[in-house]
Amino acid sequence: MRLTAEQFATFARYATAHGATASVAMTAAFSTVLGRYGDRDHFLLTLTTMTRFPFAAAVARLVGDFTGTSALEVDVRGQHTFSELLRTIGARLFDDMDHAAVSGVEVARMLAR
Repeated sequence: MRLTAEQFATFARYATAHGATASVAMTAAFSTVLGRYGDRDHFLLTLTTMTRFPFAAAVARLVGDFTGTSALEVDVRGQHTFSELLRTIGARLFDDMDHAAVSGVEVARMLAR
């Protein structure tokens, strides 16, 4: 599915009006689809993140791939409005970001044990 610029602007305004970013709203929409058509409605979603940690004074001048992963717990069980899901996923995303030192890959490895 593709959104026109106008459709995306409307979607982003809806998200903003409900206290979320467009990224959180896209994550919520994607999670809803996964929950409905996948085999689980409570799962971890691996997100890509920018992980340019200041491990050296010159880190801002380094060129490279600073992509990392973060695991987002998603629970779409039950009947929730989309605005409720925005609040839940948005809050969980910021809670999970507090644990960015542990990558989504590491979380998946721990769960597989």
